[in-house]
Amino acid sequence: MSIDGKIAARTGDSKWISSDESRRYVHFLRYTTDAVMAGVNTVLIDDPQLTSRASFRGGVTKKQPLRVIVDASGRTPVTAKIFNAPGQVLMVLG
Repeated sequence: MSIDGKIAARTGDSKWISSDESRRYVHFLRYTTDAVMAGVNTVLIDDPQLTSRASFRGGVTKKQPLRVIVDASGRTPVTAKIFNAPGQVLMVLG
């Protein structure tokens, strides 16, 4: 994290702030949980997939967590990566 509390530069460029091992662990945690939740700002800024890519045998992970998006005003674009990735998405609208 930078001195201003952000993980991206003012230009929007970002770098990984975690190691390969910690990213693998995150995907393992996603594989073992029922759901992953994010807010609409995360979807708008980062456009994450929120999927488990913890393929233990080199293939595609079939078990995916439910992706829960909290979006009080319906700003999540239909083109967001969460809608194009395997698994289900639950939109929580306000």
